[in-house]
This record gives sequence, C-alpha cells and structure tokens, in this order.
Amino acid sequence: MANEKKTVVKGKTVVKGKTLVKGKTMVGDADWRDRQKQRRIMGAVKLFVFVGFLGVIVGLGIVYKSQIMALFEKKQQVVVAPPPAPPPQKKVEVVEPPPEAPAKVVEEKKTVVEEPKRAVEKRPEFDAEEDKKALELIAAGRKEIEKIVPDPAYKEHLVFNFDGAKEKFKMAAGMKASPETNKDATTWVRKAEEFKLATKHIEISEFATTENAAQVTMTNGNVMRGIVKQDTNEFLELQTVSADNPASLGRSTFKIPKSDVGKPVPLEMADRQREFKDFLTRLESGMELGANAGAADYYDLVFLSKRLGLGTECIDYLSKAFEKAKDGRLGDAFRKLVIDRYLERATKQAAANRKVQAEATLKELLRTLPDYQVAKDEVDVFRMEVLAKIKDDFKSTIVMAKKVAPPPPAANAPQEKANTPSARDLAAEAANASGAGEEIAGVDSSGVVGKGAAASIVDKANAAYEKGMAAYKQYSQGTKGNNNAVLAEAEKYLDQAVTLYGEALDKDPSNKNVENRQVEANMILYATRKYRTF
Repeated sequence: MANEKKTVVKGKTVVKGKTLVKGKTMVGDADWRDRQKQRRIMGAVKLFVFVGFLGVIVGLGIVYKSQIMALFEKKQQVVVAPPPAPPPQKKVEVVEPPPEAPAKVVEEKKTVVEEPKRAVEKRPEFDAEEDKKALELIAAGRKEIEKIVPDPAYKEHLVFNFDGAKEKFKMAAGMKASPETNKDATTWVRKAEEFKLATKHIEISEFATTENAAQVTMTNGNVMRGIVKQDTNEFLELQTVSADNPASLGRSTFKIPKSDVGKPVPLEMADRQREFKDFLTRLESGMELGANAGAADYYDLVFLSKRLGLGTECIDYLSKAFEKAKDGRLGDAFRKLVIDRYLERATKQAAANRKVQAEATLKELLRTLPDYQVAKDEVDVFRMEVLAKIKDDFKSTIVMAKKVAPPPPAANAPQEKANTPSARDLAAEAANASGAGEEIAGVDSSGVVGKGAAASIVDKANAAYEKGMAAYKQYSQGTKGNNNAVLAEAEKYLDQAVTLYGEALDKDPSNKNVENRQVEANMILYATRKYRTF
C-alpha cells in the first residue's frame, strides 16, 4: 500500500488500481458490484417502506373519511361565514350609545306632537280668497235656511229652504278654506239635512204668511180673525183661526152676511210676527230647558215656531236640539217622539174601547211620516200587541172627555201654571190630529166588583188602578216636569192592579167585568213602558 501511486484529481486522491469515470471513483469490480447490490436492496426497502406508508395513509383516509370531509366542510363554512358577520357588528355599534337613546325618543315624540301644528301653520290647501268666499257662502246659507219656500214634494205646503241652504253650505265645504271655516260649513251641511228630516211633517200655516189676514167684529160683539177668502157686497168668506192658538191651521171657513159683520181690519205681517214671538216666549218660560234637557224637549217649540213661519226662532231651537241629539241624529229623535205621541193617543182610544178611532189614529201617523219605515213597523207591532187583543165583548171603564184648553195668558197678566196650556197641548191642537183634543177624565170602578173570596182582592186592585190612572193622566196632559218619573209612578200602581186582578180571576174566573178591567189596565201599563225615554 505504501508503494501505491496516488494521483490527485481536483482535490481528490485516486489510488492505483482504481479508475475515475466521469468524476466518480470506481474501486475495483468486486467493490462496485457490492455497492450496486446494496443500492438495489436499499431501493427495494425504500420502495416497500413508501408503499407501506401510502397504504397507511389510504387506510386512515378510509377510516376517517367522514371526519376529514366534515373538516373540509367546516373550512368552507368558515370561509363563507365572514360576509354575514359584519351586520351584527354594525347593529351593536348603532345600539352602543344607550344614554343618547332617550334624548332621541323625546325628540321624535316632540316631532309627532308638533306635526299637526306645522300642518295647520303651513295650510297647503288654504287660500285666503277662497276662505273669504266660503265664509260669505255660510252667511248666505244661514239666511237662506230661514226663507219660506214651496215644498218641492207638496207645492201647496210651505217649508223653510233647507235644500237651498244645504247647497250653499256644500259649496263652502268644498273650498280651500281654513280648517275652522271648513268645519263650520260641514257642520251646517249636516244640520240642514237633519233639520229637514226633523220638520218635514210640519206645515207652515197660511195665516202666518198671507197678506189677507184680517180681524172682523160681528154685530153681536163677537170677534173673529183669519184669512179673508172673498169679500163681496153680499157676504164675507173668512177662514177662521183660533184666537187662543195662532199656530192652528184654520181650516174652518164661514160665509158671513155683510149685514152681520163690520169692515175687516187687516192684520199686518209685522204685527202678527210680534204676536207670535210673544206667544213663544210665554210658552218657553213655562218649560224646563236647562242643561239636562233632551233634544225632544225642544220639539213643541220647533213645531210651533215653524208653523208660525218664524225662521230665526225655529232654526235657533233646532240648533239647540241638534246639540242635544245623540250623534246629531235630530231627525230620528223628533220622529220617534211623533210616533210615540200617536201611539199613546191610540192606546187611550183602544183602552176606552174606541178601536175604530184607534185605527184612524194609526193611519194618520202613517200619513204624517209616509216615508219612514220605523213608523210602519211600530204601527204593525201596535196592531198585533194591543188592537188584536181587544175582543168584541170588551167593555171599558175609562171615561173620555173633550179637552178644554184655557187661552194663553196675556203678555202682562200674572201666569198661573194650572191655567196655562202646555206647548205640547198647543202643538197637538195645531197639528189638527184626530183625538188630540180628548183626554182621560177618569175611570168608573162601580161595576168592577169581586165575588166571595175575590171581593177584597178586587177592591185593592181598583184602588191601585185608580192611583195609576191618576198618575198617567199627568203624562197625557203634557207634564212640564219629568215625564219618566210620572210614567214610572203610573207603572208601579198599574202593575200592582194587573197582578191583583189576576189573583181575583183565579178565585172568580167567570167575572167578565174584572177580566175587562185587567185588559184595560194592561193596555195603559203597556203605554207607561213604551213611552219612557232612556
């Protein structure tokens, strides 16, 4: 080895017997083969190890496939999730300042409260010129509503010009006026509608509007007044009007020989209107029209003032009644009162065994309110509940008498309540309604007697019945006080009487007089409950 020749090639020592091939040192053939063998063995081992490693990875992949897929899915969700994340952060940032929230809420509330004020101040629809015109139309409508014109439906009747006034109010309501003006115009439109419904059945008398009104003195000293229809050399034709009730229609006409009458003295329109106004003032002073008065309490004054053609007074009464009417439905309030009064009259007639007169009163009601379905329904119910129960052999114990209404006191005369006619009586008389001039004078209990054990029971029943009828008469005559209280008192006694008559009939069932009295008492009891107002 010490004698081997060494050659250094590029820093490497090449030993003799070894050959350098392309930069590699080949150390003999045997060594080279050994090295090649080792390399093959190591390559095979490495391949085996690599295949085994791959097998392990594949096996783990198969075993944990779901977990691995879930891992990839989560990664995808995590990648997608960030976009929605910012909104929650923004919301938190908006809500962050809680101290400022109350201040903002208060500001918002103030803004809401001030909005109507700003709207009124801005008045985008307001026009000063149109507001002025609207006010002028309302004023013109107020004058128009008091004018007397022929009724469009019945030319021979005179009415106030509710239709003409309503058109002016509607024009005013349609303008670009101020809210106050618009509200006033709209209210008057409604009033004109309700006033017409409430008074459609009331006719203005000819005596209140004619230029031919006069007063004549007979040769015997009697004084008559009315409407001069003809004045010839031979006779004077006069349509008379009651001196005590100027609101009466005056449909009685007389031809008076000229030899029996002096020269007619004209009754000027202005003089008549002063008389009518004094007449209303005296009646109103005897009525209770305080804060607790209802819409119906003004009906008689409305009736009389319209009948007398007093537009200003009538519209004033109507306006006061309108404020009292529920929901402003004055037409319904007044028409209900008219129905009740007709049916109350028919009740008295039926109880007095005047079935024919009662039926005539029902027909008159239908003529008075011809286009009002409620009136038709009430008449049908009355016929079924009252008239149908009156048998042919029914005998009444009620005594009817002609009502004598004392004249209204003079303007300067002391007023005695007992002698002063009520507005209701005068309105009923002015309406010329059939049976309106009659009233219940009393009851005759002499023939209503019980037998045996029923005798004492009938006596108690008669006493209760007479007390009830005495109370009911106060309502019938036009009570100035509380009609409900009067009817309640009458109901109490009449209910006792009906019960006692029933007990008496249990002990004496064949007593026809007691049976008739019970039917009679039941009819009046029906009235006390029917005509109560609530």
